[in-house]
Amino acid sequence: NIYTLEQVAGIQKIIQCHGSFATASCLICKYKVDCEAVRGDIFNQVVPRCPRCPADE
Repeated sequence: NIYTLEQVAGIQKIIQCHGSFATASCLICKYKVDCEAVRGDIFNQVVPRCPRCPADE
């Protein structure tokens, strides 16, 4: 599987049945970012943090 391959190929009419990594959403405030905003953290095995929510103390 190559996530978002359909978008890269230019296919516009897509129904995601199992979800995708095209976007990520904060579990607390629901702020949404595209995959590029969290890609580095995911590949480095770091939990991405929401830029809008206060950091854990």
